[in-house]
This record gives sequence, C-alpha cells and structure tokens, in this order.
Amino acid sequence: MTIEVLEKRAGSGWGLNMILVPLAGGGLLVHSPTWLGDDTFDRVAAIGEPTILFAPNHFHHLSLARFRERWPNAVAVASDVALPRLRSKGHDGLASIGATKLDGARWLACEGTRAGEALVSIDDGQRTWIACDAFFNVERPVTGVMGLALRALDTTPGLRIGSTFLWMALRDRAAYKKWILARIAEERPTKLFVSHGVAVEGADLPERLARLVEERV
Repeated sequence: MTIEVLEKRAGSGWGLNMILVPLAGGGLLVHSPTWLGDDTFDRVAAIGEPTILFAPNHFHHLSLARFRERWPNAVAVASDVALPRLRSKGHDGLASIGATKLDGARWLACEGTRAGEALVSIDDGQRTWIACDAFFNVERPVTGVMGLALRALDTTPGLRIGSTFLWMALRDRAAYKKWILARIAEERPTKLFVSHGVAVEGADLPERLARLVEERV
C-alpha cells in the first residue's frame, strides 16, 4: 500500500497535509480533504477514486463540502464526538466512523476529546498510524509570527504534542492519556503520518510516542 501525501504550504513554512490511502477493497480514503488549488481534484483523481472522505476532527472540515460535491458517491465520515459541530457548520448527511467499514484498516476514535480526534490504523506489513492534530512533526523552519507562535506553543520543531491540542481538543486529559498510551502499547506503530509535518518511522517509535505522551499530557 502506497500512502500519498499532498501538502498545502504557507509562506511561513507551516503546512497542512491531505493524506490519501488506497483501501484494500478498492477506492481511496481521503484524510482531511484539503483544497490545494485549481488542480486539486485532478491530483487526487490521478491517485484513485475517493470512496471515503474523512474529517479527522471537528476543526478539519473547511474543504469537505467541495470534495462532497465533486465526489457525491463517496461517504463523508467523522467520529461521533466531532459530528455535532460539523453538522452545525452545515455538513449534513455525515456518517459515523463507527458505522463505516474501512477495508484493510481500522478507526481509532480517541477517548477524552472534545474535538473528536480519530486516528487511522493500518496493518500493511508494519503498523502505520495517521493522525491529524494529536501529533505534529514539522522539521523545516517555520518563520515569522507564525513560527514564533508555534514554537511558544510547543508545536515545532520535530515530533511534538502541541499545546493547542491539549487546550482546545481535549476534554479529559487523564482519559485521553490512559487511552493513547494503551493504544500505543497494544498496536506499537512503527510509522506515523501527520496532518502537519512529515512522516516519522522507526522501531523505537512506540517508545518515543509514549515518552512524549507521558511528558506532555
């Protein structure tokens, strides 16, 4: 399975990734549908036919309507926690990830969140996770006011859990910490794709993630 990352990059160096996952049963999972410019749909279609459009939390939804209009037969999904705010933003007809089969992978709906963060877990010879805002891994410099703010919020550089996630995305830190540590120990992911930054991998990734959670959450 080849996971493709298409990035929208700001002049500061900050970026937002749309992650495209070929599904075992055919079709494409679009993780965090993102408008990249006039060639967006052509770039996505060159990789595959979207069958699932996934809003990974209730913040990452701004381009969802455009993708649903372009691919009306695709199922648009989010976690149960994210659904109420997404519906209030005008996204009708969304399905719950709990009721949506994900061929060759599975959903991990994070406990203790208010933003409805959910991860995608894939077993393709190694355990791969896809996260939206739960983890960041921005390696290139981010400049200007944006860079100053992100460093102050412990969002950059490198593998991080940002303060904005702790403050804005979590409802119950203790519940989330217990849940994410259990999932890391159970699944032992060796590759992590993120919505902000570059993928990180290695046999020691479970230990790195667990240590980061212990330190930050």
